[in-house]
Amino acid sequence: SAHGVDCHFCHGELVMPAIHTGTIPVAPPPPPDSGADSALWQGRFWRLFWVLLLLKIALAAYFPITGDEAFFYWWGVYPDWGYYDHPPMVGWLLTLLHAISDHPLVLRSATVLLWSAIAVGLVDLLRRHLPAQQHAQAWATGVVFMLLPFTWALNVVTTDTPLIFFMFCSGYAFLRSLQSARWLWWSVACGVALGLGLLSKFFAGLLAIGYFAACIRTRNDSRSFSSSGLMRHSTRMEPLSSSTEGMGATEREEGEVREASVVNWVA
Repeated sequence: SAHGVDCHFCHGELVMPAIHTGTIPVAPPPPPDSGADSALWQGRFWRLFWVLLLLKIALAAYFPITGDEAFFYWWGVYPDWGYYDHPPMVGWLLTLLHAISDHPLVLRSATVLLWSAIAVGLVDLLRRHLPAQQHAQAWATGVVFMLLPFTWALNVVTTDTPLIFFMFCSGYAFLRSLQSARWLWWSVACGVALGLGLLSKFFAGLLAIGYFAACIRTRNDSRSFSSSGLMRHSTRMEPLSSSTEGMGATEREEGEVREASVVNWVA
């Protein structure tokens, strides 16, 4: 009471009231308008998508036929169950396109659509993985991906055309099987796409090794067998997902990071 503070006893204990210093509490700053950012980047993504698609159509229509394309073209004219140096998928693909037209744009149409489809699939995977407030990062990643030169400048038909498409479809289905109640259907789709990838190029078999390693790694740890952890390492999107499910510094978690990096390298 000497300092003007009233004190009283309650159940034999001295109770001191709160001393108000006159400081006005400051409310935390409002969070950024993530919805507006997401809409902004979504608009940028689709505008760039259609502009680059038109550019790829023009390049495919007028760029001269390469020697490899001429070589694979005859595989399409004379389809077979296999060829002396590659599986038959690119020949089968060109057989279908050859039946429509021999115009370069038609023969290259699968390659024109390849990277555009992968860009949409990549954004879809990231949006399913990231929380809603970080969807802008998913759209931004799609924009960066489409700006990579090989995604819009390389429109030639090679054995890698169906290989890349089916490997991405297989990986997409694998990740969806980890987070969907319909995991069986997604697992079947993963296997079918992987088989089609093997019919494109035997290199696709390395993806099966990656799946096997991922399953072995998560066999005794059901908590880590999730799309969030696998997505983070298989797509190398740590900067985008670190705020949603960060990796600790414990020895066990560091071991998971090293193992997942090996899986990503093999796949």
